[in-house]
Amino acid sequence: MGAAPGAVLKPEQVVGRDELIADLWSILQSMSVELYSVRRMGKTSVLRKMAAEPAEGFMVDMADLEGTRSPEEFAKRVFMQVEARLGAGRRVLRHARSLLSQLDPQEVSGVKLAPGALKEHWKDLVRGVMRDLVEAAEEKKATPVLLWDELPLALGDIAKSDPVRAMEVLDLLRELRQTHASLRMVFSGSVGMHHVLRRLRGSDYRNEPTNDLYAMVLPPLSLDAAAELAYSLLYKGGVIGGRPEAAAGAIAEAVDGVPFYVHHVALAMQLDRSDATPEEAVRHVDALLLDGNDPLQLRHYRERLNLSYEEGERALALATLDTVSTELEPCAFGQLRDLVASRLELTDDELLRDVLALLVKDQYLTRDSGGAHSFALGIVKRWWRRDRGLGE
Repeated sequence: MGAAPGAVLKPEQVVGRDELIADLWSILQSMSVELYSVRRMGKTSVLRKMAAEPAEGFMVDMADLEGTRSPEEFAKRVFMQVEARLGAGRRVLRHARSLLSQLDPQEVSGVKLAPGALKEHWKDLVRGVMRDLVEAAEEKKATPVLLWDELPLALGDIAKSDPVRAMEVLDLLRELRQTHASLRMVFSGSVGMHHVLRRLRGSDYRNEPTNDLYAMVLPPLSLDAAAELAYSLLYKGGVIGGRPEAAAGAIAEAVDGVPFYVHHVALAMQLDRSDATPEEAVRHVDALLLDGNDPLQLRHYRERLNLSYEEGERALALATLDTVSTELEPCAFGQLRDLVASRLELTDDELLRDVLALLVKDQYLTRDSGGAHSFALGIVKRWWRRDRGLGE
């Protein structure tokens, strides 16, 4: 495998995730999962590997829901996802097609799923599809698992135009998990479900539609796994002069084990015809951080504050991140409060606590056992200081 940042990886090219995937299969024996991470951590690659190499006793299908902007579109995608599975096994979607034939018999053969017919019956279609899927899995004595990438993003898009309908999707999915005890779902996204629920709470939504899901954060690769990946990419890219093992270790450490960044550094060294030395590795990481085109896509850390945080929260989050980025050691709450208060007026300690909790959930910050906060990723801390003009 050569360096290919952002490319679709084959299952065998996904390294360093076997233990995490084994944990996911273990959890899915008994419950559904929310798998969350910031962008470019490799969650989609993990899902693709799970779909391509399911554990024994599981029947797995994956769908990317990004771009879904209505419950009708969601129902269509679920229909096509399950039909692809059952069609391959030459099993007819009896319950779903029975409903469609009642709504519009002419649409059934071509499976066009006319929006008009689905407007009032999208829930019934999803219920029928799930019933068909569960029955097919039972015949195989398997556990059906639906991997839904970027479901939180889809729900957020639906909520923008109609919060009530987004609530209905969430409630329906919980209903299906309760109705079919064997059915498993994996919600994956770079926007956490907590932000979707926060938006819906503002529309008087009081249900807890995800409290039966196990919440798991996808971490970076271990430094050993990231170094193994870096070494492989350097070797296959022809970057072998010097000390490739030491260079691979330097890459892993400099980018905190994030696989997308590992690929970028290895490719940059390959294109520059660099020697594989730790010094060259660090130089290329620095160059990528300074590149105005933002090849590492770190600008996302700043932009998503505008997308997910309320106005008052944004200002406080920025002041908090600015403060933590310039501190050499983790910040205890009292110290952090005083430093943030020197940047903007702070009249409510509880609001600061709430914002800190969000920044930890969103993987900007981490909190140690003593309650002190620091950046979750050193490379993001370095970029944040430079981007905000706060020094090196």
